[in-house]
This record gives sequence, structure tokens and C-alpha cells, in this order.
Amino acid sequence: MKTPIKLLICLFSLLCSVYAQSEQADAFEKKAKSTFSCVIWDKLETEQLFFQYKKQFHPLKLRKGTRSKSFPIEKSDFFTLYTKQEVDGKTQYQPYAQCKMPSFKQRALFLLIPDSTSTERPLRITGVDDSLGSFPPGSYKFFNLTKTPLQTLINGQKSRVSAGSIKVVDANVPVKGGMLPFIIGANNKIIFETRLFSQPKERKMVFVFPETSKNKARPIQLKFLSQLVNPSELMAQK
Repeated sequence: MKTPIKLLICLFSLLCSVYAQSEQADAFEKKAKSTFSCVIWDKLETEQLFFQYKKQFHPLKLRKGTRSKSFPIEKSDFFTLYTKQEVDGKTQYQPYAQCKMPSFKQRALFLLIPDSTSTERPLRITGVDDSLGSFPPGSYKFFNLTKTPLQTLINGQKSRVSAGSIKVVDANVPVKGGMLPFIIGANNKIIFETRLFSQPKERKMVFVFPETSKNKARPIQLKFLSQLVNPSELMAQK
């Protein structure tokens, strides 16, 4: 009879520990005045990345094709990610990838692009302002990662996205939302056309990648990432 009791006590202690860690993580994030999140579409060459905050190193939790949770960030000249190594029994953190810190208010977003062909920069980082003021609900943010200027047409709203640039486009979303015509063109030709469901409290990122060796039939590759904005966050901006 003692063994089941000990097992229950161990399980209870474990649950309490997990809950405490979760509470600490939430408190850790709430104290930060500025935060950042990351997006990655390809597998990393390294197993784990870390970021530095308040002179301490913290693991960066990533999942391919999903916006990461928010992490605290200190504004500086550069944003740096690190790897952990054990040298002579001591833990050391080595810089792995870096980019210039973007100008932002409350939030920053970093797009992580692994490059296995480069020994100097195995990971390229692009940072942008992710604050609601710069990327409001009801809009689309285009990441044109190709070498071709693009034209976009969303629900009748026309725009141009220069090669290698990032641009926020107003989608003119109806109050009740709906399926919106979505067209991307290049050199005055339509290269992608569909209809996308959009709603006023949603902001959508569109990543436009160049053709790959595996799929040369399409001149571009598209990946979408949506985020619903909490009404309380909108009220806090006013």
C-alpha cells in the first residue's frame, strides 16, 4: 500500500513543479516592457538556440511553421542568438546568428532562415516591428523574399511589394469578415490566385519564397501565418 501512496506523492510534486515553472514563465514575460517572437519554416542545423535577457541566457522554443510565444527583449544595437557548449566542464554560450535590432515599440518579430550552404551565416535573421500600430488587425504583412517586385490585389486593394522587402497592406476586411479575393502578380502577369478567409481582428503574414529545386513549376512558394488579436490588446493601444 505504501508504493501507490509514494507514487501519488511524486506525481503531485511533479505537477506542482510544472505549474510553478509555468507561473514563473508567465511572470517573466509580464514584467518585460518589450517582447519578441520568432517564425521559422525550415529545420535548424543546431538543436537549441538561446537568447540573452538581463545578463542571463534562456532557451528559445521554436516550432516550424508557427509563430513562437512572446519572449522578453532588451533594446540594443543587435539581436543575437546563441548556442550552448560544454568546454572543460563549463557551460559557454557562443554567438550563432545576429542581425541589426529593428526599430519597434512594444513587439519585434524575427524571421529565421537557415542557410546550410553558408559556413559564416548558417542562420539569417530578419527583424521587423510587430507592434499593433505597425501591423494592425485586418491587414496583411508581406515578406517578399524573392528578387522580383510583386503586385498584390486583396479585396480590390492594390499594392506593390519591392523585391526583398517587407510591407503591410490594408486588406479592407468587411466588418463581418469573409472570403476575400487574393491575387499576386509579377511582370503584369498573375502568378497566384485564390480566396482567403479574413476577419477584422485577424492579422495575416504572407511569406513569398522563390521557386525551389523540388518545385520549379511555380515561380513562387507561399506560406501563410495568421494571428487573432485579443480585444483587450486593442483597447490597450488606444
